[in-house]
Parts: sequence; structure tokens; C-alpha cells
Amino acid sequence: MRRTRWAAKGLALLGLDIGAIAEKSLGGTLSAAPAAYVVSESSQAAELILPIGQQGALAQSNAIGYVRLPYVPVAP
Repeated sequence: MRRTRWAAKGLALLGLDIGAIAEKSLGGTLSAAPAAYVVSESSQAAELILPIGQQGALAQSNAIGYVRLPYVPVAP
């Protein structure tokens, strides 16, 4: 039950890793460390599955505007 509740809110834990979207700053590129965790990437954002402890360092990078959870559509 607990896993379903968090999945409904868009939070997916995979072991001690978490799925996140990193919205890039204008012209920003990921450094080598977080690039190893990229699932998909565009010029504006990157989808990552990374260790929870790495998320703060990613958010503090000058190349990243902010880090957020993936958007998950919810049926009414």
C-alpha cells in the first residue's frame, strides 16, 4: 500500500536511488558525475535515476536551474 501511495505522487524509489528531472539553465550541460545517471536528455532537461545523496550536489550545479520529480498525470 505504501509503495502505491508514493508512486501515485510521482515519487519512485529504486533501491536507494530516486528518479528526478534536472531542468537545465540556458546553455547548461551536465558534468561527468551526474551524466552517468542519465536515462534520457534534451537541450532543456535531463531525466536521471541517481543516488539520493547526489541530488543536492546536482541541484547546486551552475548548469542546473532546479531539480524536480517527474510529472505524472493523475486521473480525476
